[in-house]
Parts: sequence; structure tokens; C-alpha cells
Amino acid sequence: MNTTRLLLASAAAVALLTVASAAGAQTYSNGPDIGAIGDFGFPDTQTYGEVFTAQASGQLTSFTMELSSPIGGTLYGGIGAWNCGDTFTFGCGETSNLYSSGTVAADHGGGYTFSPDVSVTAGNIYVAYLSVFGANNDGQGATVMPTGSRGGGFNYFVWNNSNGGPTSSSWNYFGDFGDGRLDYTVGGAVPEPATWAMMLVGFGGLGALMRRSRRAAALTA
Repeated sequence: MNTTRLLLASAAAVALLTVASAAGAQTYSNGPDIGAIGDFGFPDTQTYGEVFTAQASGQLTSFTMELSSPIGGTLYGGIGAWNCGDTFTFGCGETSNLYSSGTVAADHGGGYTFSPDVSVTAGNIYVAYLSVFGANNDGQGATVMPTGSRGGGFNYFVWNNSNGGPTSSSWNYFGDFGDGRLDYTVGGAVPEPATWAMMLVGFGGLGALMRRSRRAAALTA
């Protein structure tokens, strides 16, 4: 195989590996809804979180948490590294905030989905949260968060009313009555445009070489 063929084959192989990685995304969920936790929203509890143990290493590319009804004003979502184990003790909170979204309108019941693209490590413990702390609370009411099942790396529900908000190293309370509904996806980032271009160039070039090889074989036959 000459240098041109080798480069084109390499480009195609790299692109295929990237696409295969994207297809290998795994979503973890503790649904369906089995109950509810209230009351979330200003001036009630300002931050609701679900502590979970990452089941795989990679990029956490999206997560969804849910509310039962709109509350008005705005809210935001985030992911943090958690400083306690898979059982709660007072003084648990974030060691670091890995992601905090911009604010979005808290205008519907159902899922609020965010795209953090943060690195997580299998076996490490994190918290996903929704918060209205420091956001626009004009006319805001309160609602409840659906609960999901336990197990599968979903550890416990927590909330925080402190001045530190969701980035506090010590949250106020935990609930022993269910887990907040959470879906999160590890892996499966969409390939960059440059990767798609590499794949097209690689396959296009390989196709041209194959056609040229067939013509050459026909001439020598």
C-alpha cells in the first residue's frame, strides 16, 4: 500500500472509531416516577440534588431532572463532585462544581435537560442538581420533584437552603424517602465536523483508489 492509500485508510479508520465511540453512549436512569418531593422553588427550598455513583468513566454529556409543574422565574442545573460516600452524613456537599448551566425559564413541568460535557470516573460520587439560588425569582412559586427508584448507582436525594447555594461544601439535608428523578448519559459526544470531513475524505479517496485499481486490473487482463 503506497503512502496515499495508507493516509486515506488511516483517516477512514480514525473517523470510524470516533463514530463507534459516539454510538456507544450509555444512559442511566432511575425512572419511572414513583412519588414526589416538595417544595422546590423560591422562597421554599432553593436547590434539589440527586447524589449518584458514576457507573462508567468518560464524558457526562447530558443530564435531565424533572419538575412536576412550572414555577415561574428561572432556574439552572449543575453537576458537582460530592465529598461524602454512598450514605449521607451532615456536612456533605460539593468538593468542586464541575458544571453550572446558564439560567432557563422555569416555565414547564417535565424534564429540564442540560449538556455539561464533564469528565466523570466510574465509582466516584457526584451530585446533579436543579437550583433557583441567585436566579430571577420574580413571581416564582413552588412545585415538587418526581422521585425515582433506588439502586443502580443512585444513592440519595439532598437539598440545600443555605447562603452557599448548590456550590456549598455542606448541604443542609437529605431525604430517606426516595431519590430525585435523574437521567444522565456518559459517552456519545457528537463527532466534530472535522471528523466527519476526515471520514468523507478517507472513504472518498479509498473509493477512488479502488476504482482505479479495478480499471488497472481490467487493462492488464
